[in-house]
Amino acid sequence: MHINFLNIHRLVSLSKEMKEIYLNRLLQSFSLSLIGMFVPIHLMRIGYSLNQAILYLIMLYGGMMIFIPFASKISSKIGIKHTIAITFPAWLLYFYLLFSLKFPSPLFLLIGAIYGFANVVYWVPLNSDFSRNSHKMRLGAEFGILNAIPLLVGAFAPMIGAVVITFFGFDNLIAVVCILLGVSLIPLFLTGDYKFNFGYSLKKMFDKKHLIFFKDFFMKGILFASNVIWPIYVFVSFGSKGVIDVGLAATLGALGSMFFTLIIGRMSDKYSKMKLLKIGGLSNFFIWILAIVFVSPLSIMILSFIKGFLFVLISLPMFVIACEQTNNRNNVEFMAFREFGLCIGRLSILLIILFVALEIRFFVVFLLAALASIYFFLSKIT
Repeated sequence: MHINFLNIHRLVSLSKEMKEIYLNRLLQSFSLSLIGMFVPIHLMRIGYSLNQAILYLIMLYGGMMIFIPFASKISSKIGIKHTIAITFPAWLLYFYLLFSLKFPSPLFLLIGAIYGFANVVYWVPLNSDFSRNSHKMRLGAEFGILNAIPLLVGAFAPMIGAVVITFFGFDNLIAVVCILLGVSLIPLFLTGDYKFNFGYSLKKMFDKKHLIFFKDFFMKGILFASNVIWPIYVFVSFGSKGVIDVGLAATLGALGSMFFTLIIGRMSDKYSKMKLLKIGGLSNFFIWILAIVFVSPLSIMILSFIKGFLFVLISLPMFVIACEQTNNRNNVEFMAFREFGLCIGRLSILLIILFVALEIRFFVVFLLAALASIYFFLSKIT
């Protein structure tokens, strides 16, 4: 069987820093894939309402937005890798509080904010690290590998997590995840840390050259949040047996994304990223419309698989475009601005659905996701 499209040989020629990034993503993604999507569902299983699960997500993305300046500033002060290392004690605190949460309590809002802190303190420096060390002539292929390797090992992580929760309990899954997160930091420090040779400026983060990308990141944020809400929709649709079904739906989505990411990564280096975005926008529009129309268990599983690889047609070209805009002068600031735009998009859709009637809540999510998708088909990314 020919698998030359995987470009495995390129992994050998990568710099040590890129190999460290890939190995870290492999371990970190797998560990969080075991549990991440089940947290809102866990809250609902122990007595929280759907509205409270949505509030948890609002605190998560709100926390990310608030701590973006901190993540950017600290990266320029103590170094990229030491900033990422801060996430480990934050994750330990997060999972300890989650472990302690046995009944409905306002504490779940703090837990969401801590998750947001750990998330943004990881992603701003990691994306900056990737942008700095990637090969500009094969950026799409390298980003494809960055996403595909974690998906390769983590494709069955949601299903494994669902089985562990069902038969061994949520608490035992937390212990496994904490160990894996600690181990994931080791590869980053196989080589030395570094700081960017410029200071971080909040004013520069909102430079007008960055602001022209805001609507693009905003729309992508809406699509991100819609994909986060999808497992909740699966859980609600399948009732009390929903945990295993959520795991299966997530695994199907990851499998679809894994195979397609490598192909689209290489295509984005050879063909117009705008054409890929337009194809992605139109195809994602139709898939979200189908999600409104078809509600049977089989159709939900099929849509989960198709959604997994079609979203890559938007997420991958958009990230490559973002990396192409960065350089040694504004790397951290642009990536911080990117996270800010994504967070605003995520928060917007969550706040909207929080105040609509329960009966039409998922309909509104899917409709907004369809509109965000068609944006990438109709618009011209700067």
